Amino acid sequence: MNTVARILKKKGVIYPEGEFPASIHIFKRLGFNCEKIQHKNNRYSINEIKKSIKEETKYLIHSHIQYLTGFKQDLEKLGTLCRNESLTNIINRPNHLEHSHLTFNDLKLIF
Repeated sequence: MNTVARILKKKGVIYPEGEFPASIHIFKRLGFNCEKIQHKNNRYSINEIKKSIKEETKYLIHSHIQYLTGFKQDLEKLGTLCRNESLTNIINRPNHLEHSHLTFNDLKLIF
């Protein structure tokens, strides 16, 4: 995450309230405007994520599976949202992505 944060322009970041702290810490430390997405019953629906997007939001940082609750995000739908909203989708990969059948094309990642 350190390398990613250092190569990106300082724009708005949104991330789940229960995100693994190391995923977001470096972005805060480097001066990115970081805003939490509030959970509803320890879940982060695509609709709630969409409501969190503002004009200055350019990045979404999240884990496939939230470390505190075990909530597993629908990465295909999230990828579609990011593509439609022109957000860079930054996934903390170590959290179980290797157990997924999804490809990078399925995730609609923006590089």
